[in-house]
Amino acid sequence: MKEMIERNKKSKSLPVFDIEKIPAEIIKQCIEIMYAPESAKGILAEPEDIDTFGKPMIYLGWLYANNFMVSDGVMPVPIEGFSFDFDDYELEDGGINLQETIESYNLEETVPLLKGLLIND
Repeated sequence: MKEMIERNKKSKSLPVFDIEKIPAEIIKQCIEIMYAPESAKGILAEPEDIDTFGKPMIYLGWLYANNFMVSDGVMPVPIEGFSFDFDDYELEDGGINLQETIESYNLEETVPLLKGLLIND
């Protein structure tokens, strides 16, 4: 019981991701890093596309940049306390491999933009 209480307390102290609190310039730079130029331009032109295509990748990049992910021996996964929908990261072949997603979307390049950007309610 003591361990459950401690884990719950730790979870409640974690930052909460909110894309609306990220400066627009950082969102723009992240999308331009993650997507090909024409795709990035289209995504940035439509607020719905930022939510659909940008937000999940920026969230993954934010988790990665701030060490909120650990390897389960096969691929990185978010640490306990962060909600995560693996379906947001399904590959074209139907599988899910977050390491491949991190590499394919150049998330390593977003680390300087997202590291330390600890968003709280």
